[in-house]
Amino acid sequence: MKEEELLFNELQRSWIQRNPRDFAACFANDGTLIAFDGTYVKGKNEIYQYVQDLFQVEQDLLYQSVPVELKRLTPTIVLFRCHTGKTRRQTDHIVDERMAHLTLLLQKKAVWEIVLMQYTPAPFETYAKIRHAFQNGLGKSTD
Repeated sequence: MKEEELLFNELQRSWIQRNPRDFAACFANDGTLIAFDGTYVKGKNEIYQYVQDLFQVEQDLLYQSVPVELKRLTPTIVLFRCHTGKTRRQTDHIVDERMAHLTLLLQKKAVWEIVLMQYTPAPFETYAKIRHAFQNGLGKSTD
């Protein structure tokens, strides 16, 4: 597995385990997160605080992604795209209104780190092939 994929796996693990410190540690010191609702958060400390608060609000939702593209732009910059969504912890069903495109821009300095994470809400119900691929990638049904 490539180092940049390991970083993405660490990001997902930290979300599943509700660990805002590990989540923020995946970002560059001046990294940026643009959330599902358009919230703009810059800097590791601010990202930590944002996801700590978010974990309290979304306790019943589990973040999951299906990678669709990993493109090396330069030897030290990678574009990573996913179809992403959230599932309900109790039912394991995909929450349709929380499906999105996830775009990550990764950069390697001493280690790989996220310099940009942006969620773009996606009406996957209008894109049957994408929605079907996301469901199959996760092995889940929808609410």
